[in-house]
Amino acid sequence: SYKHKALKKGTYYKYIVQAYRMENGKLQILESSKTIHVTTKGGKYGNPRGIKIKGTKLTLKTGSKFTLKTTVIKQDKKIKEHRKVAFESGNPKVASVSAKGVIKAKKKGSCTIYAYAQNGVCKKVKVTVK
Repeated sequence: SYKHKALKKGTYYKYIVQAYRMENGKLQILESSKTIHVTTKGGKYGNPRGIKIKGTKLTLKTGSKFTLKTTVIKQDKKIKEHRKVAFESGNPKVASVSAKGVIKAKKKGSCTIYAYAQNGVCKKVKVTVK
C-alpha cells in the first residue's frame, strides 16, 4: 500500500505498481500493473469519470471477430489524453482482445474483457464463445 502526500494542484501524476523479488542480490520484476495517469484538482484538465461501451454482453462464434466501440466519459473539465483506452482479456485462451478493441473468439467458453481509461476506471464486457 502506498499513499502519495503533498500533491500539487493541477499536476499530472503517473503510477505503475510492480511485484518483485530479490534473487541472488538482483531485482527480478514478476508482474506490472497498467500505467495510471491522473491529475489533481485545480488545474485546466480533469480525469475520466468512466467508460461507455456499446453492449456489455456478447455472444460470438469460434473464429469470429467483434470491435468494441468505447467512449471516455469526462467529469467536468476536458481530459488531456495520455493514452487510449486499454483492453485486457480475463481468459485469452477463450477470447483475445487487441489494443484497438478487436475481440477474437478462439474456443468455446466464456470470459470477461476489461476496458481501462487512463486513470484506471474500468468497464467489463461479458463474452460467450459458442
